[in-house]
Amino acid sequence: MRMASMLESLLVACWYSESRNGELGMNEMPAPSTTHDVGVVIPLNTKYISRNPISRHLIAGFMRALIELAALIRPRTALDIGCGEGLVIRQHHVVWQNANFYGVDIDVELLQVARQVAPIARYTAASIYRMPFQTGACDVVICTEVLEHIDRPDAALAECERVSGGYCLLSVPNEPWWRVANMMRASYLAHWGNTPGHVNHWSAREFVEFADTRLEIVDVRQPFPWTVVLGRKRR
Repeated sequence: MRMASMLESLLVACWYSESRNGELGMNEMPAPSTTHDVGVVIPLNTKYISRNPISRHLIAGFMRALIELAALIRPRTALDIGCGEGLVIRQHHVVWQNANFYGVDIDVELLQVARQVAPIARYTAASIYRMPFQTGACDVVICTEVLEHIDRPDAALAECERVSGGYCLLSVPNEPWWRVANMMRASYLAHWGNTPGHVNHWSAREFVEFADTRLEIVDVRQPFPWTVVLGRKRR
């Protein structure tokens, strides 16, 4: 991304402010989103629903990047690790309409919501470090906004690669821009803009290099302020 474009995005990002982690306040209910109007009540800790127009604009750009990379492949089976409320599965079903979807998360409450939001998938509770799937079981493994939260990202990536029979679609916040944007909107200043729960921090280049330890990089997108990577399993 060009510096001018990045700075422009930063200036836009500093205008939106939500209670914590880009989430809705405890006394607010989510308004229908231009990105996801799912027609069901979404928990307040969701990642991808926001009533703020700027935040929704950024999330829409993130989803477009995912779908652009998803359109490059035609999987028969897709597994979303850390699927949360099922919104990413719902989006990908648009381009992979004939695929069989599976969703895994450690949050049982969110899995209950996912069954309503994206009933086309089968869901189970499991850890990213030990998936209840055989080696190469799914044509593509999706893992979005998860790796920055976990203590052993190398082991998690290895498990994603193990379960994948072909591709992995991964995303993380693009640092330091994520933290800079937080600080520009006066969020998490005591932590230098670091979102609570983020224990791993990669620039776009660093994350591509990290993914390259297990995968052949097919394509990369940088929708502000994320990095999205499509990788192919090495044979």
